[in-house]
Amino acid sequence: MNALSIEEIKANRAEAMKFIHDNNIELLDNIFTDSPPKNCNSEVYYLSKAIGLMVYADFVIFLPGWKESRGCNIEHMICERYNIPRLYL
Repeated sequence: MNALSIEEIKANRAEAMKFIHDNNIELLDNIFTDSPPKNCNSEVYYLSKAIGLMVYADFVIFLPGWKESRGCNIEHMICERYNIPRLYL
């Protein structure tokens, strides 16, 4: 979500977490704290991990600002092409 400030990301995530909690939804958390392997593109590495989680998702939540993120746009395209339901908060 490189188009957003850390504060905006935290606020959007807090809203999403409240929605998830209020609706008793199981979260497949895609905040990764591991280090990518040496000599690899770290952005693609983390995107690949997020896409890997999508195979287990009943739907994917897109937060404000997703359209300005390359990774989110790729995830959104995958949802469209593979008929994964989307929710926009």
